[in-house]
Amino acid sequence: MNDISGIEKYCTIRLIQEDAEAIYSLLQSERDPIFSECVMPYYALFVQSCEEYMKTNAIEGSVAKRIKDIRNNIKAYADRAGRTTRRIADVDQKQDFQFREQLRFNFMKKWNIHYNLGTFWVQDKKIVGNTQMLNDVLRIEDIFAPNRGEMELELGRQIGSYVASVRNGLAVNISPPEICRKNHAVEIPFYCDFNTNRKSKMIKHDIPKEINILLLHLLCSLNFVRYVLSGLFYPGNTWVFRIQYITTYYAFYALSKLNNHVQNNHDSDIDIFSVESLLDEGKVLFVTDFRNCMMHYDLHGYGVLTAENLNKSLFGLVENCFPNHSYESYSIQLEIYRDKLCAYLEQYFDFSGVTLKENT
Repeated sequence: MNDISGIEKYCTIRLIQEDAEAIYSLLQSERDPIFSECVMPYYALFVQSCEEYMKTNAIEGSVAKRIKDIRNNIKAYADRAGRTTRRIADVDQKQDFQFREQLRFNFMKKWNIHYNLGTFWVQDKKIVGNTQMLNDVLRIEDIFAPNRGEMELELGRQIGSYVASVRNGLAVNISPPEICRKNHAVEIPFYCDFNTNRKSKMIKHDIPKEINILLLHLLCSLNFVRYVLSGLFYPGNTWVFRIQYITTYYAFYALSKLNNHVQNNHDSDIDIFSVESLLDEGKVLFVTDFRNCMMHYDLHGYGVLTAENLNKSLFGLVENCFPNHSYESYSIQLEIYRDKLCAYLEQYFDFSGVTLKENT
């Protein structure tokens, strides 16, 4: 295979195959329902990106639309800050109404005694998910809908079937890679419920509720990859790298949008901690061509592959997009930057007094 177009096509197919094997491994071993919801956007990203590249519609109807929406919602909080906060406020209000409606007596629905934000945790009080973010990203209109279980089951069934078909189809012509797993059957063992209408000791900084929830969403997204997903694979898994890049990039971009909003609205009552130096540090890690390769599978025409780097991880995508980095050094730098984003976000919260309960 000498022509660059043929090389790009082969590498694209191989990347799809590697990701399919990693996802299939998770589908075979992971049964924790919270994990399944947290990882679902990245399964949807795989399906939708494959469909786009292969120009097929193997999944149709309402499930196809939902998968597309879920995939697009990965970057939802990197929209303009005003639009993002309105979106978050709408979800919070909707969750508030749905939980109020679950109170047994009508007169109790006027009381502020319900919870409308569930949070999920792992050891050492690391928050890795929350219900408002998951219900928004997964497009769950009513968490108490009688047919919700059936809808989630059908979504999972079609995604699993699609991943298996891609995996089996590619294996006919290309030997699949071996996926080495570090752990199996992960559990997200703890939860804690909150009422966002009340002041909480967990919230350290006096800023609008929608901003606090946004920052919590970003922290949950980063922490899920940091403390849950990464621990299931040995270092070097390229699908995990892809997801880590995506979550880190969109957290960086969301903070950039928020910072721009604060700077451009001098009469705003939003007072966020200084973030400019952290954002400047992140700019060198994110370039457009590389981001496109992480969100899509089509490598044709981007000029991101060269013959001398094809034997490297991701076929030299990192080395060609970041001349001063190898895949290994860039991975380390990305992890360091992700951890700095987490540290920045954690400034807004005090989790020391949170009382966790065990999921049963």
